[in-house]
Amino acid sequence: MKLVNNLLSGAQRLLTLECIALAVKSGIDPVEAVRILMAGGGRNVFLEKGIGPIIEKGELGGGFSLELMHKDIDLACRIGNDQDIPMFYGAITREMYRLSMGLVGKDKGINSVAHAMEQLAGVHILPTESNPD
Repeated sequence: MKLVNNLLSGAQRLLTLECIALAVKSGIDPVEAVRILMAGGGRNVFLEKGIGPIIEKGELGGGFSLELMHKDIDLACRIGNDQDIPMFYGAITREMYRLSMGLVGKDKGINSVAHAMEQLAGVHILPTESNPD
C-alpha cells in the first residue's frame, strides 16, 4: 500500500506542478494560480499543504529524496506490470522522476521536482530565492 500511495502522491505532485507552470506561462502569478486552484475541482493535498505554502514562503524543505520516490514508483510499476495492469501514468511518473534526478540531483527532496518543472517549462513558479541557480 505504501508503494500505491507514493505512486499516486508522486503523480499528483507532477500534475499539480505542470498545471501551475501552465498558468504561470499564461501570465498568472503563481500565488494567484494556487489560490484559484484551491477553490476549484483541482484542489489536492499537495496544492494545499505542499506547493502552495512553498510558493508563498520559498522554502522547499528536505525529507524524502527524489531517488527514494523514483524507487517506490518503479516498484509500484513493476508490481502493476506483473499483475497485468496497464501502468500508463505510473510509467510517465517514473520517467519524470528519473528526469528530475538528472536535472536537479537524486539526493534532493521530492519538492525539488518543482525546479525540474521550472527548467522544462521555462518559467519560475517558485520564488527566485529558492532557485538553486
